[in-house]
Amino acid sequence: FTPLSFLMDLSVETVLWFAPDEAVDALLEEVQKCVGAKVLLLDGRGGGRTDPESGAINIIRYDHAKSEGVIAKLKAWASRAAIVLDEADKLFGETKRSSAMLELAHISAFVLMMSATVLRSSSNLEPLFAWANLLSDFPTSRKNLFVFFASLVNFQREAAIKQLFQTEYVDLPVTEEYRRAVFAR
Repeated sequence: FTPLSFLMDLSVETVLWFAPDEAVDALLEEVQKCVGAKVLLLDGRGGGRTDPESGAINIIRYDHAKSEGVIAKLKAWASRAAIVLDEADKLFGETKRSSAMLELAHISAFVLMMSATVLRSSSNLEPLFAWANLLSDFPTSRKNLFVFFASLVNFQREAAIKQLFQTEYVDLPVTEEYRRAVFAR
């Protein structure tokens, strides 16, 4: 599960993973199989757990996250958290859900947006630009959208390979025959 391996390498206190209702059960099962971290389901309907936990993968339904009681707690954690927006294509409309997620993304330490669905409509891309401008070093618009997409995949990641350079001096006997061979070059 590639997103989890990426998230586990980040230096954050917790992970806040947002998903639509229909994906939560499968997500809970899959995440618990893949990582050693604690996996919690936060529930904003009342009576359930609403506080994220440090060191855990906190899974939250999109529709629960937008409630006033839960969103305030999530905002308090955001600067110390990696936020995962699963099925992120559902956030490109002008809804309470999208507004809440965009607000959290602005203040979070890391944001990972995932979707296997192409954008539903190419006629109204304006809501996408609010998200694109979060990530882009330049203002994003319809005119430079492909430049923006190219910048997302054009990055370098440092390999986790430790290099060790060590200098050692060793006394070696050098014969006269070797000296003549070196100087003859």
